[in-house]
Amino acid sequence: MTPWLLAGHVLGFTLWIGGLLAAAVVLAQSAAADLGARASVAQPARKLMRVLADPGAALAILAGVWLLSSDASGYFALRWFQTKLVVVVGLLAVHGVIAVRAKRAAVGGEMTAGQAWGLFFGVLAAAVAIALLSLPGRMAG
Repeated sequence: MTPWLLAGHVLGFTLWIGGLLAAAVVLAQSAAADLGARASVAQPARKLMRVLADPGAALAILAGVWLLSSDASGYFALRWFQTKLVVVVGLLAVHGVIAVRAKRAAVGGEMTAGQAWGLFFGVLAAAVAIALLSLPGRMAG
């Protein structure tokens, strides 16, 4: 069962990160569009969040919690796992920011391209950090 849970966890993480990165790029494009077209250009960002990022986050978190339930006390004692959880909580916060910005942009709210690219690189940095922080666990087990 564990290989399937791990595969679900990785698949969910991939969908989550892909959805967040794509939504951030769409938000940057909408910020660069003229005022009349901004809302229509930003519409796909909301859809990306609902179709990719939200289900991906749910799958990654549920599979991760299920995997964790096999040896919770052992994992919580490991420094790399504690750090990974902190980064995941930060990624959840960025997810919320992108979701709110996508909703606002879809109804004509303003966002600068610099803010959108900042979110993009924040997601990218969190994804790389989570992947690298997971290596000690894979090497140890």
